[in-house]
Amino acid sequence: MEEKIVSLKEKGLTLKQIAEQLDMPIGKVQYAWRKWRAQHGDVTAATAAPTRKAEGKKQMKSSKKATKSKS
Repeated sequence: MEEKIVSLKEKGLTLKQIAEQLDMPIGKVQYAWRKWRAQHGDVTAATAAPTRKAEGKKQMKSSKKATKSKS
């Protein structure tokens, strides 16, 4: 099962598309994908860099502080 998921992921499919194609729940596909990556030592970009959502919050906070200090 993991081999099928990995081969489809290498072709560029999303986990949702893989789940639909293999007729499996998305949770099982996610679990198998994470398990395979953990065994093979893959590091995701998400762990290396903050997400856009977090960056946006930082920018909003800093802009609010900047407007307060100008007043």
